[in-house]
Amino acid sequence: MSGAGDWDRFAWVNEPVRWEVDAAGRLTWSTRPSSDFWRNTGGVVGADDGDAFLRPCIGDFSLTMRLESQFEAQYDQCGLIIRADGRNWLKAGIEVDGGLWFSVVETHENSDWSKQAALDGNVEFTVWRSADTLRVGIVTDGSIQLVRELVFDGPVAVGPYSCAPKGAGFQVTTTTSTTGENQWEIRAQAGSPGPGTAR
Repeated sequence: MSGAGDWDRFAWVNEPVRWEVDAAGRLTWSTRPSSDFWRNTGGVVGADDGDAFLRPCIGDFSLTMRLESQFEAQYDQCGLIIRADGRNWLKAGIEVDGGLWFSVVETHENSDWSKQAALDGNVEFTVWRSADTLRVGIVTDGSIQLVRELVFDGPVAVGPYSCAPKGAGFQVTTTTSTTGENQWEIRAQAGSPGPGTAR
């Protein structure tokens, strides 16, 4: 199955059992249960079986996501992932851990998790790379609040992801648009399945 519109260069890491791209370019998938991107920290056995729809990227890039989420299970999560390989990646987005958090996990062999409380499951955030530096920021009223900065160079693949480490899974619907060279905006809705889902 091939993508439509701006999804043309994207490919799955761990293809979901059910997914589709409609004629308008909306990508919908069902997050697999008991899935995660995580490596070793906290005594948790590493996992690399989350759903991610990524495109290759070399050099500078910028991704912005506007995410609306309604999660039910502990550690349900959705956002953006920047992935060099299964041992080196960064993911950012909304995650449930007792409450809702804007969560960033940086992984180089082992996972390093940071988080800050989110008022609700709706957030706009951006991940961008300049030279060898990758940054993550929350967007509020057009201003960016920097929450993470690290060295992360070399070829990567970038795009939306979802995981349900403890839950039964949920639906994600996304659209993408190109805003400049190596610049994309992704809108996503994630959470409890609604009518006409891909489940």
